[in-house]
Amino acid sequence: MSTESSRSAPNLFTRRDVVAGALKTMIIASILPVSITSAEAASTTKPYRAINIMNFIRAEEPRNPMDLMTPVREQMALIKAHKFPATWLLQYDALVEGPFVEFLKAEMPADHEVGVWFEMNRKICDDAGVAWRGRPDWEWDYHVPVAYSIGYTAEERRKLADTAVATFKCVFGTDVKSIASWNMDAISAAHLSDKYHIDAFGNCRDQLATDGFTIWGCPIAGYYPNRRNAWSPAVEAKNQISTPMFRLLGQDPVYYYDNTIPYPDTMEPVWGTGRSEKFVDTFLDMIARQPTQAFGYAQLGQENSFGWDEMKQAFPMQMDKLARVRDAGGVVVETMGETGRRFKRAFKSTPAQAQVMLDDPFGGAASKDLQRDATAVVTDLVQNDTLHVTASNDLVGDPAGNTHKYLRVRYTLGGVAHSQTAAELDTIQIPGPGETPGKLVITSAVYGVLDRAPERTVWYQSKELRANLHFRGDQFFLRDLHVYNDNFPQPFLTETVKQHGIEQRLLAVLDGYHWSSDDARANRGGPRAMGRFVLVGADGAQTPLTMDGLPVVTETGSTLRTEVPLAGGGALIAVFHEREIELSVAGGPANTRLGLIFEWDPSRSALKDVTEKRLSYRFQDFDYAMSVANGVASKTDKGANIIAGKSGPLRLLMAQK
Repeated sequence: MSTESSRSAPNLFTRRDVVAGALKTMIIASILPVSITSAEAASTTKPYRAINIMNFIRAEEPRNPMDLMTPVREQMALIKAHKFPATWLLQYDALVEGPFVEFLKAEMPADHEVGVWFEMNRKICDDAGVAWRGRPDWEWDYHVPVAYSIGYTAEERRKLADTAVATFKCVFGTDVKSIASWNMDAISAAHLSDKYHIDAFGNCRDQLATDGFTIWGCPIAGYYPNRRNAWSPAVEAKNQISTPMFRLLGQDPVYYYDNTIPYPDTMEPVWGTGRSEKFVDTFLDMIARQPTQAFGYAQLGQENSFGWDEMKQAFPMQMDKLARVRDAGGVVVETMGETGRRFKRAFKSTPAQAQVMLDDPFGGAASKDLQRDATAVVTDLVQNDTLHVTASNDLVGDPAGNTHKYLRVRYTLGGVAHSQTAAELDTIQIPGPGETPGKLVITSAVYGVLDRAPERTVWYQSKELRANLHFRGDQFFLRDLHVYNDNFPQPFLTETVKQHGIEQRLLAVLDGYHWSSDDARANRGGPRAMGRFVLVGADGAQTPLTMDGLPVVTETGSTLRTEVPLAGGGALIAVFHEREIELSVAGGPANTRLGLIFEWDPSRSALKDVTEKRLSYRFQDFDYAMSVANGVASKTDKGANIIAGKSGPLRLLMAQK
């Protein structure tokens, strides 16, 4: 079992805690038109691309009392102006108190729907006959053991679900068809699906230590959950919950994984990402035009408990942009319930899906909000035409919390221009090596997040596996590999969670975040977990592969193919199938073989054993494996090497049966 706990999550923050600070330190790129850098889908079957506008409504916000009605009213006006269908999910308090029900009954067009936001509060607990676990003076308590179904026994979960459904029907006179939560468990989902034939579920995106919990390794868009793990797609039909689950919030697929942006990085209009026109354009392009395999999905919208002032800048902008995408025929905008019904008609089991973003959503340039001018401070440190300075927050404060920063100093020595850059906690010494001493003039000094190489990413998911091929400048590597198994239960499936701060992670073959060093996870450099590619010569020497140009992504049926042009000629070919991944080099040097080098912090990985044809893992006392075909694996101090055979692609066999 990994030495890093999967059940607790330190350094927690809530989405509300960071809203003000996030907007000051977000990577906001300039407004640029979206460029198309990948091929259109080659599949003969047109993919199903859907966007839901889902806003959920609370009647109580004890942490920061505010006007909860204005956001609903303003959202409704904007949505109706664009003639969008929309989904409104009511938390139980909003279902039984306040002006929300009457407003929705009076204002909702016929193509809108109303459903249930399944978080617990005092009123639903009282009506279900379940003891209230929250603070005595709060009607709703956001802490994990109180707000989410995993804080309750299996019997209590069913009672709470029954109460929500019965009260909804009493209020609206119809059966509820869409139910979502930030943390839906398998027992509740199976009960709601089996007894009430719910059409659509929604669950939170992958995240790190937000709102008291981490979610990691789950499907990227939509799936049929299995009966033991609501975060994992069912592999076999007998284990499948018949209501599809959709991932919420419209997540940035490029930067979220490495925690580069240390706060929510989604399409929500209260965050810097959701306020960035560049990000919004790139995200909508990914859903509407890039390869998605059988199904592309995103949810837009915002809960009312952030207040209208926080969302009024970006909510209208997003609706305008979505209208243009809809009018161009790129996506269908529909209710969550309709997406669930169409998904069930189209797919008998979880289909292959992809998210391809080959245009950096932030342009590869750092925002000025992440930098501070240090010219005056650095100038004051000059003594006798020399300088010794450490790059640290002591210079001008911290312009970008929880992010690795740099100090860049431009100067002249005797009239000759020079520049030096130092990473945080490193030093700059002037004159530098090889520089001729002379009159020292500091022309500029900047401390913070500097411009960086653009990043791009390709995600693939099936009911058997999840994989991510990532690009950073001319470097490329496997960043994530997860497998799915119906026998692996979600944490707190039957036990009740007792603490605020938990982790819910799935079965990793490669976890590029959790298996990295502390420095890498804090974006301070240091060893990062990855699967990097090399060419292995006849003498065993390894030559790292780098990219020259841009990758090209095409799709045929349930297969996604990525071709990476290589410096020196040739191309790496990565072909993602539903059960396996094929890797090869076309047009490379003679007498070389492809090597896949897995490197990570061994104390954090789940790897337990390596044979020539198998990598064996153990996580939370659960055994799983990845097999190797047309290649040979060997264990190393940092992970494992896999060297391809003399001909044909290296095959990573991911399916567990």
